[in-house]
Amino acid sequence: MAATIRVVTRGSALALTQTKQLVETLKERNPACAFEIVTLTTTGDRVTDQPLSQFRGMGVFVKELQKALLNNEADLAVHSLKDIPVEQVEELTLAAFPLRITPYDLLLSKNGARFNDLPQAAVIGTSSPRRMVQLKAVRPDLVFKDLRGNVDTRLRKLHEGQYDAIIAAAAGMTRLGLTFPENSIMPLELCLPAAGQGCLAIECKESAAKTKQIAARVDDSTTRREVCAERDFLRVIGGGCQTPIAVYAKVNQGPLTITAAIGDPQSGRLVRESLTVGMDQSQTVGNVLAKKMIALCKEHEIRIE
Repeated sequence: MAATIRVVTRGSALALTQTKQLVETLKERNPACAFEIVTLTTTGDRVTDQPLSQFRGMGVFVKELQKALLNNEADLAVHSLKDIPVEQVEELTLAAFPLRITPYDLLLSKNGARFNDLPQAAVIGTSSPRRMVQLKAVRPDLVFKDLRGNVDTRLRKLHEGQYDAIIAAAAGMTRLGLTFPENSIMPLELCLPAAGQGCLAIECKESAAKTKQIAARVDDSTTRREVCAERDFLRVIGGGCQTPIAVYAKVNQGPLTITAAIGDPQSGRLVRESLTVGMDQSQTVGNVLAKKMIALCKEHEIRIE
């Protein structure tokens, strides 16, 4: 009988749901294997009274899971890719990027109002400087208020009237089976996502050849091409910096387009740039765009910290 593959994940409702869904796909692609889900609580789950922006690049949602891999307490770890620092732990590897689902952000309002129809000085719930700086560039009148907690908690706070609207990732709502109005989806021209948003990642030990092979059977080559470009961009910019950064890459029948935005929360200045390249340049496009953005930030006096 084949050994059971232990899959570690956070114990939140979203993390557990998306891991169960991914394990079903792993079972389909690896019918000879058995899988067991192990849950852990991470630093990010325990610390709920501080904005996540204070911990950017520190891996507060992944370190405990990575430790379980290093200590041979688990074989695979399932993460939301946007939570993983770009500087990889030396003994570990990202063995698979399953098919990415929607990367969009949602604006969920009490009365179904769209972004442009929100009242003057509307209170928006989000803890993300990336979202704040992009939305404030279009609507400087908006007031942003910190928002933490799981999806149910956030929706409850909205319906209680603590906010006029909240921002949420469409991917999380989709994976939880929650519906949302079509007009709540914010276009990329308004709000670019975080690197890796909407994508999961499977991590394991670099030395575990058989485990890597098992994970690789759910890898999506197009998703890998897109998110690697995004993470390369972050690596050059500085993956642990406190500056609001958005980046999204999309493959369109061969060519890849990558778009990034970097802002300054204090001044409200925002710069944005895109590049489109062929297949042969995909591996370097993140680096090239990052260098262009660094120059733009210097020109517009936006500090990258």
